[in-house]
Amino acid sequence: MAKFKDLFDWERTVILELNREHESVCRSHKVNLRPIGITLFDSETHWGEFDNLTRTISISRKLINEHPWHHVVGVFRHEMAHQFVAEHAPARFNHDRPHSEIFKEACKRLGVPDQFAKAGLNLQTCGIDWRSEPRDSATERILDKVKKLLALANSSNEHESLLAMERVRELYAKYNLEIIGETNEKSFVHLVITHGKKRMPATEQRAVSILVEHFFVKVISTHQFDPKTGDHVHAIELIGARENVLMAEYVYHFLLNQADFLLQQAVDGGLRLVRSERSSYRLGVLDGFAKKLKSAERSSPGFDSKVSQSAALTVVGQALAKFREGTDIDDYLSDIYPRLGVRRGSATEVHSHAFAAGHTAGRSITLNKPIASEMGNRGQQISGGRR
Repeated sequence: MAKFKDLFDWERTVILELNREHESVCRSHKVNLRPIGITLFDSETHWGEFDNLTRTISISRKLINEHPWHHVVGVFRHEMAHQFVAEHAPARFNHDRPHSEIFKEACKRLGVPDQFAKAGLNLQTCGIDWRSEPRDSATERILDKVKKLLALANSSNEHESLLAMERVRELYAKYNLEIIGETNEKSFVHLVITHGKKRMPATEQRAVSILVEHFFVKVISTHQFDPKTGDHVHAIELIGARENVLMAEYVYHFLLNQADFLLQQAVDGGLRLVRSERSSYRLGVLDGFAKKLKSAERSSPGFDSKVSQSAALTVVGQALAKFREGTDIDDYLSDIYPRLGVRRGSATEVHSHAFAAGHTAGRSITLNKPIASEMGNRGQQISGGRR
């Protein structure tokens, strides 16, 4: 809390940020809610409370101090949903149980992810980490196969490692073809990654583009309030089916680590690069890896031009094509973020010789570490789903 004068200054900053969140939700979801008092309170169990008599939303200091800010926002929106019911259906608010169907409708109206639309949001019984939630038997079998194949991918034999990783991608592709074909409602999870920076470096932007193009997830680039410093830092939010988000998170950290590793290896081997050229080398590494992934989505580089587009695709390519054609995740995102837009990043200067050297190194990358391995800067996560 070094950047704040005292505890009062910290609480004032946090409350102002929550007030901005209240205004933003009303504006983006086009709902009319009256201004409301916001306070912080001490609780070992409850995350938040809405009091209709005093017209106040209270948020736990423990939640703010010990959990990521997007969890604070999720709880705050939960309490806003109670406010919505109180103002728009007062008779129902006074007579229905607190988390009735009309409350669920209010959560949908305000874009509250499913985890935070649950009754009994308390620190002891509501799990924050969606990874700990039980999975169905079919998913468990897939994950078990993936773990075994990734164990083979650690082999020092490069050919064996590559075959193992290709098989992992095929398994995920078949899994996605199956869930895309299901008629029941699909659930999606959110995972937020932040490196504590105010701007997103070009290498991280390129890594994100690889996730979007090749790993069955949607990614939102945003800024997130940091209650420890009072700053707004850059963050990315991975959204998709749980297993896809786990794979994408692993790939994201792996790519950034591998780009740094290959750069250091090249420098140690005698390649002389100034600081600006090192960024270009990393971009080249990621571009080389992206092209390797792209080539694995088609049956053969020399396929017959008369063969149909779908027939020329591997199982991975077919799954990605169906994923891009689907609308479920886009419909879900339009509920959560109705004003979501596309923003173009600034141009990045690229040094061609450094980029080319990195590109060559990038084409040699093989994903060869377990998904469940401990990695630095792991994302924080929330879960949501179609209602």
